[in-house]
This record gives sequence, C-alpha cells and structure tokens, in this order.
Amino acid sequence: MKTRRFWTIFCPQTCHRASVVITLLLVILCAGAEAWIAAPEKAWFGTHTLIPWGPHEIDLQTLPPAPPDPTRQHWLGTDAAGRDVLARLVYGLRLSFALSLGICLASFMIATLIAMLSALAPPWVDLCTQRFIELWSHLPFLYILMGLSSLVRGGVGLFLGAVVAFSWTQLCLLLRAQLLVARGSEATLAAKLFGFSTGRIAFVHLLPYLYPLFFSLMPFSLGATLSSLTALDMLGFGLPIEWPSWGQLLQEGLSHPRAPWLTWPVLFGMIAILTLTSLIGEASRKAWHPRQASEFR
Repeated sequence: MKTRRFWTIFCPQTCHRASVVITLLLVILCAGAEAWIAAPEKAWFGTHTLIPWGPHEIDLQTLPPAPPDPTRQHWLGTDAAGRDVLARLVYGLRLSFALSLGICLASFMIATLIAMLSALAPPWVDLCTQRFIELWSHLPFLYILMGLSSLVRGGVGLFLGAVVAFSWTQLCLLLRAQLLVARGSEATLAAKLFGFSTGRIAFVHLLPYLYPLFFSLMPFSLGATLSSLTALDMLGFGLPIEWPSWGQLLQEGLSHPRAPWLTWPVLFGMIAILTLTSLIGEASRKAWHPRQASEFR
C-alpha cells in the first residue's frame, strides 16, 4: 500500500514513472560500468562483456587518418585515437553525473547559508547581501574562467570551484523569498517568544520550509549543470584530456564532420537526460505543490 501510494503521489502519470525507472537503470548501469565494459573477470554475463573495449584502450587497427565506421566490435565506432565511443559515452555520463551532483549540492549549501543570513540578519545586512548578489550575478563567468585558465594552472579543482562560485546566486534569491515567508509563520514567532537561539530557529524551524524547493529544483539544476559542464568541456575549459567526457566527443566530432557517430550519441544523450530530469522535476513539484503544478497534456 505504501509503495502504491508513493507512485500515486510522486508519479501520477505514466511518463513520470517511466522517467524515474529509466533514470534509476541508467544510474545502476553507469555505477557498475566496470562489470560490463572490458572486464571479463567481473562480467555479469559469463566470461564475455557487452563492450570488449575500455574507455582508454586503443584499437591499433582503427587509427587515423579518419575514425572508422561502427562495426561489430565497436557499436558506435571509435574516435580519432582508436578508442571505443560507446565506452567513453558511458564513462563520460557517469563522470558528468557525479560532478554535476556534487556541484548542485555545494551550490544548494552555499545558497542556503547566505539566504538564511540575509533573512535572519538585520535589514542592513540583507540590503548589502542583495546588492552583492546582484553584482556577482552580472559578472561574465566565461571570460573570468578563460582568464583563470590562462593565468593559473589549477586543474579540476579550480574549474569546479569556479562553476560552484557562479551557480548559487539565482537559487539564493528563491530560498531567501521562501525564508521571508516562513519567518512570519506562527511556529517561528512562537519559537522567538520561547527564547530559542537564532541557530535553532534557522535549522530547526525554518530549514524544513526549504525542503519542497530542494526536491523540486534539484532535478532541473542537475540537468542544467550537466549541460553546462559538457559545453564548457567542449570549449576546452573543462575536465582533463585523459578523463572520458561528453565534451571531448563533441569536440572531436567538430574536428571530424564526416564522423557523425562522434556527435549524435552525445546529442541524443543530452536530450534524453534533459527530458528525464524535467519529468522528474515536474513530478516532484506536483508532489510538493499539487495546486500550483502544471500538467503535461
């Protein structure tokens, strides 16, 4: 009964249920990629793996001048270096999803702390915080990232830190608005009358009001962050070249326009991921805000 009630509330339509199931299957397959990609000793299907080539293995028979067509050994072909595209696609999805999830969680934490400071502090602190957010959100992120990458060789840490530093501003404004509404609730006013500390009021009485926004916005933020990481990696400002990623496949596809198997899988994958995250976000928004949520017709 509880499982049926969960599916009825959280996934009222078939498209929502299918998106949740497909996303869970993708997460499981990507998390256990070593068991079915180029690892016969860990294979789930006997002694043979579905993809016999790893993301870093080079097939010497498919070297340049041009990437070869898809074959029985390489279902989606290989890149210019002779590496299997399907294996790099799966590992790139796992890496991009993990990094996007970490960036989203860090952005939510920073936005929550600053929103609480702005909502609970004196009015002059709130005013200064809002002006700082307005100035910070108007800085050219791409130009700053280009300057940092040319001046400092910080690697992945610098890149991820820059992405997190510019991804919390809009979320902070939404959380602050929700906290201003919750600050005038009866439970919060009663906690102030009882003499509770500001920290207890913030994390015990006000933080639960933010849960609907967290669960509603997280799928949308995850899809947007994954797209941003792929685009930045394609431009050359992303992950190291030795890490398999979707941006590298797009970059190689632009260099070899006669090899569409390098770009089309990534484009279809991006469309699928954005569609799944949008459907899950819509289902979560319906569960938390049943009166305000729109419906797919």
